[in-house]
Amino acid sequence: MAHGTTWPPAPRDDAPQTPLPQTTPTTTKPPQHVPVNTQLTTPTYDVSTDPRPWISRIQQISNLYRLLETQQTCYAAYHLTGEAHRWYMRATKDTPMTKWAYFTESIICNFGPDRNITSNLAPPHHIGPMNNYINNFIAYALHTGITSEQHQVSLSVNGLQDALRVAVIPHHPRTMETAIDLARTMETPTPATTTNTGRSIPATGSYNTGSAKKPLEFQ
Repeated sequence: MAHGTTWPPAPRDDAPQTPLPQTTPTTTKPPQHVPVNTQLTTPTYDVSTDPRPWISRIQQISNLYRLLETQQTCYAAYHLTGEAHRWYMRATKDTPMTKWAYFTESIICNFGPDRNITSNLAPPHHIGPMNNYINNFIAYALHTGITSEQHQVSLSVNGLQDALRVAVIPHHPRTMETAIDLARTMETPTPATTTNTGRSIPATGSYNTGSAKKPLEFQ
């Protein structure tokens, strides 16, 4: 070995060198939502069948298109027809129905298969005291699952005695509380009055003669 040399010898600058393999950086793309290009046909509902399969179809379509809850309810309501659509108009006349759970529950209660069991139960009629009629009607509404207040008002007013029903209907009550108050007020007979020589006799049973009051006596 020559003096001053190193081993192993250092590589020469002019020696050919093998290039390192080039690697292409890879990036992982997040999964993207693929839009649905298929035209889906949304079924309608007219209360002629059990509403639960229709509700399930609406739920699937809403999930597919990622509809919000309010959009889902409006979308389903748009596909109600016939009696179902008329029910929806009555139910949302005063308050909009935006909750999907309440919307589906109301449809099932009003048009589900159990409706045939309770539909034969006729609403009560006003025969005896008003309090008895009110209690019977509230029990009927709870038993049949009638949740729409407008529906309850309509049935309760129609069940009143003929003269009382005719007196309450022109007031167009919108709540059960108003309908009950009107019925109770109009059921209470007004104090009877008797006319004599063109003057009304007060029904309080007394009249004033100077400073003293004495009972009214009929001969």
